[in-house]
Amino acid sequence: MIRSFCSALDLSPIFSWPGLLYNKVMPVILILFSLLFCSCSSTPRLPAGTPHFMWPVKGGRLTQKFKPSLDRHDGLDIAARTNTPIYAAETGRVLYAGHDFTGYGNLIIIEHRGDAWASFYAHLHSFKVREGDFVRKGQKIGGMGRTGRATGVHLHFEIRRDLRPVNPLHYLGPPQYLTTR
Repeated sequence: MIRSFCSALDLSPIFSWPGLLYNKVMPVILILFSLLFCSCSSTPRLPAGTPHFMWPVKGGRLTQKFKPSLDRHDGLDIAARTNTPIYAAETGRVLYAGHDFTGYGNLIIIEHRGDAWASFYAHLHSFKVREGDFVRKGQKIGGMGRTGRATGVHLHFEIRRDLRPVNPLHYLGPPQYLTTR
């Protein structure tokens, strides 16, 4: 990021010692500048072409966050009442709607923007879509449930990029209508 910022901000004519100042001192100056004058947030900037996902539940309680460590948890758990509406987090095509994956219970997988991105909605009580359906962002796709390996009624929500789980909090906006434990 610093390198692209340096090249976009061509300051090389200002410095007469291009080797030392431009390559060693300039990155430090740019870091200090960005810390002082740039607005920062906990959500990283996303590269162009990254889908902008919305929260799949309106209301509920965030009970479990993404954990990439040994006690791994590949998504978010959001608890609410049985059959609380679940919405497509982004426009795409339903790749799977069924209950064949161990632990997930009733599961919907939606592919977004080709085959690079997918969202998973697990433990559903009901389905409102079928495999092959095209869904729009915000469209109701199912109802929250307690199927598969679930200790209570909740949605297990994952975002995957190139088949690997990523932290959904990096791709979702602020959690509107949600509470934390």
